[in-house]
Amino acid sequence: MLITLIRRELLDNLMIFREFIIDTNRADPDSLHIIGTYEGMSKNPISPESIPTFEDTLSLSRDFNTAVIDLLLLRYFSLFFSPEHSWHLYALKFSV
Repeated sequence: MLITLIRRELLDNLMIFREFIIDTNRADPDSLHIIGTYEGMSKNPISPESIPTFEDTLSLSRDFNTAVIDLLLLRYFSLFFSPEHSWHLYALKFSV
């Protein structure tokens, strides 16, 4: 769950940055508009104020609490359904 949140935020930030690069490149009429190659992209200088800033929106306490609930559920189900601790398997063995 926590890794999914981190991955989602990272992908969102990457998409915002990629859109910024594409829009900046489109604004230059002399560019070849080939993203990812030095020769194909704009050579115009970029002002630092125009670069998007990214903010970390993850909350350690909120995300940790979510992860703890998932881990506790995993532990509960592993105890309940493991062969060593399953009361229902013992009940089936003695009822036959």
